[in-house]
Order: sequence, then structure tokens, then C-alpha cells
Amino acid sequence: MLLTVARHPDATVAEVARAARITERSAYRVLADLQRAGYVRRRKVGRHNSYEINPTLPLRDPPVEDELVGELIALACKRSVEPESLSDRH
Repeated sequence: MLLTVARHPDATVAEVARAARITERSAYRVLADLQRAGYVRRRKVGRHNSYEINPTLPLRDPPVEDELVGELIALACKRSVEPESLSDRH
């Protein structure tokens, strides 16, 4: 989810859910958890939301807990292609 939001900050929750291959309800829940933890900030832009990743927070997974979110995103954006493009918005 973090990578999808980082790549497509103006995507709708439905688009983020589709790209992450989860239900829209689950996407809302995950985004809310990420917001509460400070990893994602939501801004209202017109009639929709835009999301911003906080790249300065550490990752929580023990093997990589000394790394920052921004470092993971930078690495992943260089090395991978998102499985489902958001350019095919419905």
C-alpha cells in the first residue's frame, strides 16, 4: 500500500485497493492505520483526497527496523513495476 500511495498520491481508495489487490474496505482500514501511525497524511483536494507518505519514519519490521520508509520506497520504485497500472482508471 505504501508503494502504491507513494507512486500515485492522487489515486482514489478504490484505485489503491485494486492496485494492492485487496478490497476497498480493507484499503480504507489500512490507510486509516497508516494515518494513525503517522506513515501517511491525508489532504483534501477539491472533492477527493490526496495522500502523502512520511519518508522519515523507520520501518517496523525487525529485519529492517534501522531503515527509513523513504529508503524502501526509493529502492522499490527503482527496481519494480507496479503489478496493475492505475492509468486504466475506471
